[in-house]
Amino acid sequence: MMRWIGVLIKPRTRHAYKSDLTAFFKWAFRRQLVDKDPTLLLDPIRVPKGIPKPAPPEIIARAIATSSGDTQVMILLGALAGLRRAEIANLQRGDINLDTEPPVIHVQHGKGDRDRIVPIHPTLEAHLRRGTCWLYRARGARYSVDAVGHRLQKALTFDGAHVTGHQLRHFYGTEASRWSGGNIVLVGQLMGHADTNTTLGYIRWSSTEGADVINKIFIAGVDDEITQRRALRSA
Repeated sequence: MMRWIGVLIKPRTRHAYKSDLTAFFKWAFRRQLVDKDPTLLLDPIRVPKGIPKPAPPEIIARAIATSSGDTQVMILLGALAGLRRAEIANLQRGDINLDTEPPVIHVQHGKGDRDRIVPIHPTLEAHLRRGTCWLYRARGARYSVDAVGHRLQKALTFDGAHVTGHQLRHFYGTEASRWSGGNIVLVGQLMGHADTNTTLGYIRWSSTEGADVINKIFIAGVDDEITQRRALRSA
């Protein structure tokens, strides 16, 4: 089985196949459909962490401008509240409280069955107060997880841009980290992460921001004039 999985080139693909096989054989073994679970002998498959890919703000702005109604709210829930597509699909009217200070969303049964409270951004609040999106309609007005993903993908795809709905969450994590001064613990709580190492996978600092920090480093006696001039320029 490991040899068969090894034919696959990408580690992420191998990991996905192994996860599916593991889930299947666990199910089959519990129901005594097989004598043993062969996946117990499989070695772990390590997946390299990818570079965070926050959705570009100009893409988000254009997607909002060219969409309407439910799709606009879904985009804002991803970009300004950091909700996953499953969390958007499972969101209910009772989870939104616009009367508290600040207004908040109670995200229930997030990934790993973890609940969290997310402050509502003023722009998202304005759209929710209109009361016209699916959350305020008749009881049967709900979207599946796939339907949410399809709407986001369609809204974010134009002029050769290939931005996924999950990249809205990367945008949220990156901006929350920037404006919180790099408070990873706070950002992790807002995003519903149990481990801050997971949070780090969503945050991308630009080379300009990196240069602004590095240029402030000063070693006395080493190119004093040049270093001080650069530090003052970045201050």
